[in-house]
Amino acid sequence: MTDVVDVFDILRPVLVRGDAGVHLAPLDWAERKDIDTLCGLPIARASLRATFERDGCLTCARRAVGTGISAFREGPRVVVNLMRFVDDRGLQAPRRR
Repeated sequence: MTDVVDVFDILRPVLVRGDAGVHLAPLDWAERKDIDTLCGLPIARASLRATFERDGCLTCARRAVGTGISAFREGPRVVVNLMRFVDDRGLQAPRRR
């Protein structure tokens, strides 16, 4: 059972400069300078108030799902299903920021 929990903890929600959306980065992004978001943007800081479910980056979600990561832990009690996020967002028009 711990394998599932470990997979959920691989990614962290982060923010980038000039974009109100929430992006995904590897768990150890704060310890490394050579890490960007999954969609290739430079990381500004951890996401504190915005949620991935509401303001998440579809490109980050698609890249995570494409590598086999179907969900991630956004907080102590929240696990975001990335496959469902991609399915729901993929059918909607892109959000304007």
